Amino acid sequence: KELQFGEGEGIEYFDESIMPITTAHYLYLSGTPFRAISSGEFIEEQISELVQANKMEDSARVRMTVYRNNGGFYLPETNEISYLIQASALKSKEYLLNNDRYEVDLFKDFYITKQLLSTIKSTNKAVQIVGSIFANENNLQNCLLLNDVKNVIEALNGNLFMLKDSILTTPPISEGCLNGIMRKQIFAFAKE
Repeated sequence: KELQFGEGEGIEYFDESIMPITTAHYLYLSGTPFRAISSGEFIEEQISELVQANKMEDSARVRMTVYRNNGGFYLPETNEISYLIQASALKSKEYLLNNDRYEVDLFKDFYITKQLLSTIKSTNKAVQIVGSIFANENNLQNCLLLNDVKNVIEALNGNLFMLKDSILTTPPISEGCLNGIMRKQIFAFAKE
């Protein structure tokens, strides 16, 4: 698979519909705006080139990782960032229902805190990593995660939804669950 890398100067805002970073506030919490991205169209073009080069135009999963450039430990010496775009082919264009056996359990060793930073998809999802190891060691397909007040908020690999009497419910973002792309897609589909 081909990987794309970029760095430089760029925008002071972003369009979540083009570049679906999960929490707008995150871009400014650390004082680090996305300097590598001149526009959402630029990222869309980079992704398009990547999937075309790998013949995945039909259906692909794309992961974009944005990270701070080196310099400093906790206090950055610079606000410059770099990014990496990865793509992998999907088996189908449609979302498919998995009818295989799917066993889950509560993961109770660690909890997700009810705060804004918990809602952001990052490379530092230690609870999900440790929970995934627990699930694998116990022959589980997934685990449900609890927040620090013991409410079920999400699964190891995504959000939870319940459809009952034509009403779609999911834990609110204020509980600390991931404010991810699939959550937004399901809300969009539900409105249709």
